Amino acid sequence: MRALFGEALLADRLDQVALSQELNQEALAISRALGDKRSTAMALRTLSWDDSVLDTDARVRLLEESRSLFEELGDAWEVARAIYSIGGIEE
Repeated sequence: MRALFGEALLADRLDQVALSQELNQEALAISRALGDKRSTAMALRTLSWDDSVLDTDARVRLLEESRSLFEELGDAWEVARAIYSIGGIEE
């Protein structure tokens, strides 16, 4: 999973948006299939980064689901990051 996230991040930094989204979608599918809530939440969050592909509502939905999963996991730091990200999108 970490390799997929790393590759997606690299693709994002190299402005290869389609590849980054594809890798994040793959990470999300695998995470869900494995029942891995942390990786699912991370994949949802990283999918929300790209404002050239997703509209505001879609990005907020991804972050809300991510926040909810991090809450279930008791990860206050990641919950705060999700809330902060949502606030940044909705400005």
